[in-house]
Amino acid sequence: MTYRNLELGVRAMAPIIACNTEATALRDSLLAYAQRNGGKLPTSASWKQDVRDEFVRRRQELRELDVSLRSLPKDVPIQWSEPNGVWGCKYEKLPMQAFAYNSDLAGQEVKAIKEPQRQVLVFETPETQNTATGYKPRKDRSQPRVMGELRDWIVVPVSGSMKNVTGVGQGSPASR
Repeated sequence: MTYRNLELGVRAMAPIIACNTEATALRDSLLAYAQRNGGKLPTSASWKQDVRDEFVRRRQELRELDVSLRSLPKDVPIQWSEPNGVWGCKYEKLPMQAFAYNSDLAGQEVKAIKEPQRQVLVFETPETQNTATGYKPRKDRSQPRVMGELRDWIVVPVSGSMKNVTGVGQGSPASR
């Protein structure tokens, strides 16, 4: 592999690194909200306003902690979501892939959620606005490509790793 190919790979991965960071920050901010509010997650109607400040704070924290972000060359542009705009993933010329909050979990007590490591709290959609809606695995293969290959739709469980729900049919190469 040449240095040029490695550099192109790093540049191609920067948006997905940022996207994963933002998805994790959003999950963390929803859980922090619950911690401050009797263990209950925000409602579907107000979730974004309820967690905005925490989302911005946690995203900055994760950005500073993430070794892969710190090691990116300074000239690699990363498009972070605007705090008062749409939160999600941006890939070059494609429209925003917005995050959605799983409305099936809205208002619930976190400790009452069965199998939190498999229950999706936040997920990426092809929508251009943040929504609160029930989670259903996508099978349409409309997600963005990274380095020419379809990548997984980002799904973030209540607890644990995104890998806990990989292969549940997001339409990615991993779930074919």
